[in-house]
Amino acid sequence: SDWSSDVCSSDLRGLVSADICRELARTFPGVAHRLELVRTLRGVQYINDILRQMPFLNLMPMGNIKLNEVVKYIKAGAVAVGVGRDFYQGFNSKEITLRTKEILREIKEYQAWINKK
Repeated sequence: SDWSSDVCSSDLRGLVSADICRELARTFPGVAHRLELVRTLRGVQYINDILRQMPFLNLMPMGNIKLNEVVKYIKAGAVAVGVGRDFYQGFNSKEITLRTKEILREIKEYQAWINKK
């Protein structure tokens, strides 16, 4: 059967081809914290769907987050990001200050872009 009819809403039928609907369904990465597969353990799938029950939550991801991933998390909706040792390990205080200024600059650029929308 043509499962693309399930993927595209009835509002889109006739406007978007079945091929585009199939490609969208195949490649769409999903929405953070909505039906995300966390892991499979002993045949049980653990799914993260916390924002479905509590969409008002302000999320702060933490744990093994790299400094160069901070803006990606902010863009995905995080209100803060806990970086940890990737932020400071192996760097002197001057380098840490420069890294801090760079990431803050990137976040401010993103916020300015959002505010223009």
